[in-house]
Amino acid sequence: MKIVIAASTAFHLRHLAVELDRLGVEVEFHSYLPRWKTRRYGLADRITVSHFLPLLPWSALALLRGFEPWLRWVREGLFAKVDRRIAVTMGAADVFVGLSAIAVESAAKARAGGALVLIERGSTHIAMQRRTAVAGGFAPPSPVYFARELASYEAADKIIVLSRFALNSFLAEDVSIERLETTMLGVDTDQFTPDDHVSAGPVKAIFVGGWSSRKGADWFGPLLEAVPSMTLTHAGTQVDLPFPVHPRFTTLGHLPTARLAEALRQHDLLLFPSRDDGFGMVLAEALASGLRVVASDACAAPDLAEIVGEEFVTVVPSDDFAGFVVAIEQQIAAIRNAPSSRSVPGVQIESLSWQGYGQRYHAMLQRLLGQPR
Repeated sequence: MKIVIAASTAFHLRHLAVELDRLGVEVEFHSYLPRWKTRRYGLADRITVSHFLPLLPWSALALLRGFEPWLRWVREGLFAKVDRRIAVTMGAADVFVGLSAIAVESAAKARAGGALVLIERGSTHIAMQRRTAVAGGFAPPSPVYFARELASYEAADKIIVLSRFALNSFLAEDVSIERLETTMLGVDTDQFTPDDHVSAGPVKAIFVGGWSSRKGADWFGPLLEAVPSMTLTHAGTQVDLPFPVHPRFTTLGHLPTARLAEALRQHDLLLFPSRDDGFGMVLAEALASGLRVVASDACAAPDLAEIVGEEFVTVVPSDDFAGFVVAIEQQIAAIRNAPSSRSVPGVQIESLSWQGYGQRYHAMLQRLLGQPR
């Protein structure tokens, strides 16, 4: 089996490349990352094709942090460029896996060569994202991004999403269930590990993500007032909402992975009231780190609750603030009453590892290749 993976930077597709390579699959991973970065991500040179140098200066500018929305314009300017480079340089394959909005011309080239074309969408359908943004009074996705997302969906034999919530967003846009597959992501279970501490005083809650209306961050000020028995820490960037001025709130800003893993170990409870999230990587990272979770139903929380149990993941409708308060209080009581059993059993966490993700994906590929197209 030969697989070509077309990405922009890396996202979860770098983990897919590493795990499939480990399983003995022939992999060709394309991105505009420089080789020093792909090596740091664990990608062997023999499986990587870097388009960093040919796409300068765009590729270098796109890797910068901050300066939004200028950087968003730079990155969107790279979509067609990297897509065309991949189309020209990629080899023949049995399966083409392309990141949505990136893979359009390259997906067509792969199909012409007889490959099964899979498009990876890490979030909900772009039309749902646009509606959520407009309803919240914020700028919708740009016309360029919106058009390329739709074009990449059309290019797919199968669209791969990461949760039932994301799947339902595609069904709502009249994408047939036969063109959709759901495969949950994994987590680095060597880096995200539990610490059996018990917080003295208030329970330590944490929210990880962009401080935005889309992530439900406008709830946190009222939640601090409603639940006096917790503190709240934020890790991530500030997007479109002000931070609450409250003695039990602090923000750490953006954290690299190692520092995020350490921060999670120092907390007891993850809060994730997102209104639109295709998965929510931090959900799995928090569970692996020994935290309990209270999250909305607009992410992968319902999927994860089925795997690790509702004892550890409480799911609340994304519009039910009162229900969120009740769920937090119940989880705080559980943490206080049974601190020694607060962590998800290791055997369940291993199923959420990147190795488990690779095995699930490999099994899906074998199944799809056995079906007529």
